[in-house]
Amino acid sequence: MSRSTFTRHFRKATGQSFAQWLIDTRLQRGRELLEITQLSIEQIAEQIGFQSAVSFRQHFKQRFQVSPNEWRKTFGEWG
Repeated sequence: MSRSTFTRHFRKATGQSFAQWLIDTRLQRGRELLEITQLSIEQIAEQIGFQSAVSFRQHFKQRFQVSPNEWRKTFGEWG
C-alpha cells in the first residue's frame, strides 16, 4: 500500500491524520502515567515518545488546557 493510500484510508477511518492520532495516543498514555506514577515529566515524555519534556508540556497544555503538573495535582494518586 502506498503512503498516500494509507494516509487517505487512515483519515477516512479515524477522522484525523496519522501524526495527530499518534500525538493523541501519546498524550492519553502520558495522562495515565501522570495519574498513576510518580515519574518525572521528563521521564514520562521520553517513555511515551516525545523528543523533549518541553514538547510534551506544550502538546499536553494545548490538548487538555492544563499543564501536566496541574493535571497530576488534580487527578494523580499522590496529588
